[in-house]
Amino acid sequence: LGDGTTTDKWAPTEITSLGTSVAAASLGHYHSAVISGGKLYMFGYNHHGQLGDGTTTDKWAPTEITSLGTSVAAASLGHYHSAVISGGKLYMFGYNHHGQLGDGTTT
Repeated sequence: LGDGTTTDKWAPTEITSLGTSVAAASLGHYHSAVISGGKLYMFGYNHHGQLGDGTTTDKWAPTEITSLGTSVAAASLGHYHSAVISGGKLYMFGYNHHGQLGDGTTT
């Protein structure tokens, strides 16, 4: 849920580390994205690199994806893959077994 734990929550829980300038959130299959101040923050399950931080390490708190800069406009998450628009360009990352990243490969 982005609070640094893996504990289920039964009521809304504020993720205070993101401050008060959150513009959008997107939820995938066990991973989440938040845009705040033009920056992208990702957290959750990452075994297929779907958090976009260059690793496959799970993150339990919002982690800034610095490679996308400070002009992130949108994020959409799927089943172990992610799409992000930043600086007018589309970035795709994560699981690509069925070609869902759109780069002409399945790797």
